This record gives sequence, C-alpha cells and structure tokens, in this order.
Amino acid sequence: MYKYKNYIFEVIILLVVTAALYMTNLYSYLLFHSLAELFSVTIGFTLFIVAWNSKNFSKKYFDYLVFIGIAYMFVAFLDLLHTLSYNGMNIFRGYNFYANQLWIGARYLESISLLIPFVFIHFKKKLRPYLTFAIYTVVTASIIASIFYFKVFPICFIEGKGQTPFKIISEYIICGILTTDIILLRKNKNKFDSKVYGYLFGSIIFTIISEFEFTLYINNYAFSNLLGHYFKMISFYLIYKAVIITCITQPYNTIFKELTDKENELEKTAATDEMTKLYNRRAGMEFLDKEMKNALTNKNNLTICFIDVDNLKKTNDTYGHIEGDNLILNVVKLIVSNVRNSDYVCRIGGDEFLIVFPNIVIGEAELIINRIRSDMDKLNTGSSFNYKVDFSYGFAEYNNAKKVGIDTLIEIADNNMYKNKVQKRKMMV
Repeated sequence: MYKYKNYIFEVIILLVVTAALYMTNLYSYLLFHSLAELFSVTIGFTLFIVAWNSKNFSKKYFDYLVFIGIAYMFVAFLDLLHTLSYNGMNIFRGYNFYANQLWIGARYLESISLLIPFVFIHFKKKLRPYLTFAIYTVVTASIIASIFYFKVFPICFIEGKGQTPFKIISEYIICGILTTDIILLRKNKNKFDSKVYGYLFGSIIFTIISEFEFTLYINNYAFSNLLGHYFKMISFYLIYKAVIITCITQPYNTIFKELTDKENELEKTAATDEMTKLYNRRAGMEFLDKEMKNALTNKNNLTICFIDVDNLKKTNDTYGHIEGDNLILNVVKLIVSNVRNSDYVCRIGGDEFLIVFPNIVIGEAELIINRIRSDMDKLNTGSSFNYKVDFSYGFAEYNNAKKVGIDTLIEIADNNMYKNKVQKRKMMV
C-alpha cells in the first residue's frame, strides 16, 4: 500500500509541475523554457553527485551508473549553456541561435553516452572514472569551442526559415542511436534490477519522443517545442529514479537486509542446539510458555512429552562418545520425521528432549509417540548398530481444567517419564 501511495504522490506532483509550467508558458515561453531546462540541468548534476559519491556502495552495475553520472553532468552543463544562450535571454551577443547548436551537441553526447556503457558490460572492462571524467571534459570543451570560438559547428536554425537539414537529420540520427540503446538494454535486461531496467527503458523512450517533437517546430516558441521539453523532463526524471534506486535505496535496503539476516542468524544460533539442530532449552521454554497462554486463551488442550534416551551413558562408556552422539541423532531423526509441523521438538539437556503438542490431548500425542517407537523397532531390526536405540517418555496435559505452572507441567511429564523408565527396567528383569 505504501508503494502505491508513493506512485500516486509522484503522479500528483508531476501533474502539478506540468500545470504550473504550462501556466508560466502562457505568461512567458522564455520563463517556461528556463524552468524546464533548469529542471533537467539540476537532475543531471544530481546524477553525477549521487553516482560518484555512492560508487563504493552500489556494486551492482557500478560501472554503468558511474559512467552515466559522469556523462549526464556534462550533458547538463551543455543544457545549461543552451538555456543561457536561448533566443531572448540576451546573454551571448552576436548570434541568437547558439542554443540550437548546443542542444544538438548535448543530445549527441547524451545518446552516445547511453550506448558506451554496454561496451564495458559486453567486454567486462573496468571503468576508470577519473580518465572518463577527463575525456568528457575534453569532448565537452571541444563542442563548446566549436560553437563559440571556432564557429565550425554546423548551423542548426535560420531565422525566418526554421531548422536546417543538419538539425533535423541529427535529430533522426540521435533517435537511431537511442533505439540502439534500447536494443542493447533489452539484451542486457537480466543484468539490471527490474525497476532500474524499467526506469532506464522509459527514460530512453521519452527521449526518443522528445527528439521527434523537436524535428517538427518552425520557430523556437512552437507548441511541439513545448511538448518536447515536457518529454525531456520526464526522461531525465526516470533516469534519476534509476540512479537513486541503485545508488541509495538498494544499498540501504541491502544493508538493512544484511543486518536483519545477521540478527535472525544470531537469534537462530542462540535458540538452536548445536549438535541436533533442534531448539535448545531456552527456546523450548519460550515456545511452551507461548502455547500454554494460547491454550488458555483459545480453550484448547496442550500436551507435552518428556523424552529421555535410554542407555546413553552405557553407549558412551562402551563404544565412545561418537556412537553416543549417533544414538542421540538417531532418536532425533525418528522424532522429527513423525511429529506434526505445528509441534515443537527441543533438546532440554544431554539425553533429554521435550515435545510440545499444541491442540491435542494425551491420547492423540500417544499415537504419534507410538509411530516413533514403531519406526524405532524397524531401525533396530534392520541396523548393524552395536547398541539398541530406545527412549523412555512421559506425558503431561494442560488446559483450562488443568492449570499449573510451566515448571510443574514439566515436572509432571518428567515424573511420568521416570515411571516409564522404571517399568521398562522391571520388564527386563
């Protein structure tokens, strides 16, 4: 439910931002353009900061995301210059359409940057972040110099005529590169978390739609230009979500899960008998106390069985402790294979075990013990043991009519077990 609330909240925010930006467009397209571009610029720089500084925590697809983080910072820088040089801003003198050239330069850089990381994935190459940063610095500086200083970057817009063939063809080429990005992303789908893959896929799709919109306008204030900026904002937001999930949310969840797993492991170790892997005495007492309370609350019966392995000391003294341990393990195997899933089997001491039978009376519990003894007889008949596997047992019952304390209940079962042991000895005489 919390997840859906987050999605609903994000959709509401998106609608509010869309409406607010449209209202600014009615007042001033230049204001709309500046806000829309600054949204993308902010995300671009944020991607770099997050990806770069969390690289030690986000091991999964680390190279891909750090590369994207570096690339989008430089894309964002070109977009910032695009915003400042937009026709009407009057910051850069001498030419009114630097913005269109910077736009194409940024989009080429963005689309190719989404393509390059798959080289690292395919050839399993390790990314060198500082070298990558240096290369992007040189490439970005070259694009800027070709536009502002050398003025060799092709003209992209002519006043009164609109976009140049170079600009329109470039938009289609960029769409082709982005389509290749999608194909490679799909081929490497198994290397990404499903959410991250979805965000990356959506981001590229919206970028393609945005680029198509930018092939349609005749002047910089056309409606298709407006739509193109909306789609660009969505594209940047989706890739931002992909990086945030990978670099912040997942590492946090991973750390939390590791801590929880470690805590559960420690709790399990503290509650488990090392040799038999059954619950130990402490855990057994906790389960018994819980089931006694449940029996009173739900007005059910609770039966416990106290078991003592016969002749363990004699087996240890005669055949050694390894055979003594095997004797215990054979008894445990017989018990565990016959009790119900709802029953608790605990090792109380060296040769003593406790079975907690919720919701049944002694007669029903005795049927289970009889099955255990039947399997035990088969084991003794068909085995080559130097000793006989056997145990003595005693029951105690608890319900609203037989309310006793936990120590008293165990004492009753222990006394009945002792009576069973004495009776067996008399039969052997």
